[in-house]
Amino acid sequence: MLPLEIKAVAKLADIDPIDQPEVIDYAFIDRIKAAIKEKEVEQKKKDDWLAKEEQKLPEAEDTKQLNIDKKTVSNNEPAKKISKKTNPKK
Repeated sequence: MLPLEIKAVAKLADIDPIDQPEVIDYAFIDRIKAAIKEKEVEQKKKDDWLAKEEQKLPEAEDTKQLNIDKKTVSNNEPAKKISKKTNPKK
C-alpha cells in the first residue's frame, strides 16, 4: 500500500491529518487499526440501540387491521368510467 493510501484510511478512521507522521511505521498502522475498531464498536452500539427502539414501537394490531381494511376497500371500488369526447361532424 502506498503511504498516501494509508493516510487516507487513517483519515477515514478519524485520525486528524495533522497527527499523522511523515513516515509510516507499524505504530501508526496499529493506531489506525485501534481507531477502526473503536468506530466499529460505536456503530454497533448505535445499531443495537436502534434495534431496541424499533422493538419498543411495534405496529398496533388495530392499525394493521385498519391498513388491511383500506387495501380491501380500494380493491373493491368499481372502476371509474372514462368518458370519450366525440367531435361532432359539421
